[in-house]
Formats: sequence, C-alpha cells, structure tokens
Amino acid sequence: MLGKTLQNFASQLLSMLISIGDRFLLTAILLRMWPTDLFADWTTLMAWSGLLSLADLGFGIFVGNRLQKALGVGDKVGFQRQVRTAAFIYALLALLMVVIAAVLAVLESASPFVSIRSLTSSEASLVLFSLGVMQAVTTTKSAFTQIYRAYGEYSRGVIIDSVSSLCIVGAALAAALGGAGPRVLALTYILAQLVFAWGILLTDLRRRYPNLRL
Repeated sequence: MLGKTLQNFASQLLSMLISIGDRFLLTAILLRMWPTDLFADWTTLMAWSGLLSLADLGFGIFVGNRLQKALGVGDKVGFQRQVRTAAFIYALLALLMVVIAAVLAVLESASPFVSIRSLTSSEASLVLFSLGVMQAVTTTKSAFTQIYRAYGEYSRGVIIDSVSSLCIVGAALAAALGGAGPRVLALTYILAQLVFAWGILLTDLRRRYPNLRL
C-alpha cells in the first residue's frame, strides 16, 4: 500500500514538474522570439481554447470507475464493452468540440470578449480553431488513460502521460526556437499530440495488456 502510494506521488510530482517547465521555459522562449502583442494574442487564444477541455464534465472519472468495477468482478467481456463504448462517446465528444471550436473561430472577430492586437482576424480564427482541435485530441485520451487505473496501475498511466507531455513540450520548443509563429506552433501541438501522446499511449497499452482489443 505504501509503495503504491509513493509511486503515485512520484508520478504526480513528475507530471507537475514537466508542466511547470513547460509554462516557464516555453513562455520565456516565446517572449524572446515574439513581439509582446503577438504573445498576448497567443495567450488569449490559448485561454479561450482551454475552455473546451471542460466538455469532459468528469466523464473520464466515470469511465475509470466503470472499468475498475468490471475488472473487479472478473467481467472481461463487460470491461471490453465499456472500453469500446467510452471510445465511441469520446469520438462524438471530440467531433462536438471541433464543431464548437469552428463556431468560436468564426465568431472570434465579432466577440467583444476577445482582444486581439497583432494577428489579423483570419489568422486569429485559424489559430483558435487549431488550438480547439488540439484540445479535442487531448481530451479524447481520457477513455484510454483510465485503463491503467482500472488495472491498478495509475502511476504508470501518469508516467506515460508525462513522457508524452515531455515529447510535446520538446516539439513545441523546437518549433518556437525555429522561428515558428502562432499558426505553425498550433499545428505543431496537434501533430505532437497525435504522434507522441496517442502513439506512445496506444503502443504501451497494446504491449502491457495484449488481450485488450483497441
């Protein structure tokens, strides 16, 4: 019990350190590479797109509880069914988030709550939509990351997520140092999420649980 608690604490600490490093290091580089107004525009659009992450509404925790219950009673068929159902629901949720992101991107120029100074209206709309797609790609991982918790390996799931985050931060830093603007950086986040976050997650799940059908 104590060992697992320490593992969970260590994995959470690692995740927090990577997150802090991302905030400080990437922010410092962007402030150095971009004009202040451009960075302010990026921060504003990131904040607006971040609201889409609320669309999960705690469903990931519910999925984890259902998966844990199914394995607890030895219902492997039910467990597999729950995984497929959650994946389907999250696919619909991702589609809804993309639609909302598109609507927000269209309405961005007319909204009195979004103050954009450096980017043109079309550029800001494209960046906002791209960041919204990135949030959709990120949120849909919840259905699969909860599998670790169901198997009693929560810390492993956090570590896998941390490794993915580290790779994504590295890609973002490389893009920023290469002189990428907001549009390229937003697209870099999407590609990094697909290649690193999803790629590492699905590869590890298949290797760790060979009987799991994904």
